[in-house]
Amino acid sequence: MISNGERIVFLAFFMSHIPITMLVDSQAALPRDIFPQFAVDIVHWYSNGDLFNDPLIREQPEWFRHIVFCEITMQLPFFFFATGMLWNRSNTLRLPGLLYGSHVATTMAPILGHFYFSTALTSSQRASLIAVYSPYLIIPLWLIAALLRGEPFPVVTSKGRRAE
Repeated sequence: MISNGERIVFLAFFMSHIPITMLVDSQAALPRDIFPQFAVDIVHWYSNGDLFNDPLIREQPEWFRHIVFCEITMQLPFFFFATGMLWNRSNTLRLPGLLYGSHVATTMAPILGHFYFSTALTSSQRASLIAVYSPYLIIPLWLIAALLRGEPFPVVTSKGRRAE
């Protein structure tokens, strides 16, 4: 069962991921001229600055663009779905949540590996990028673990009582 604290973390994660995907991540797969200037400026600062210098966003290798395309077409709709299911404490979240978590964990492995083994990054840039991207592995894995414990929320009987 998902605790109330976990529910809040997952809600915040999915709700925050919607604008991040729509305004930031999507720029790696869609034409930049469709985005508002402030979003383009944020991505430019992030991908070219000394602190992060994200080569995946800056160079957009083909494999990364495909991962981002999957994020836009498969994960983004799920963020809205998951937000609703968590908000309403719906057990409908279980199977889609397991699929989502597995998919994201799989896509994060090459991304984090790329940063970890990159010789083009300084050690502080590598650490910064891994720190920025790690929650997108950790929280989906945490969601999987929570959902594997059983139904996400208590089942309420027709008499309004929790089923044991």
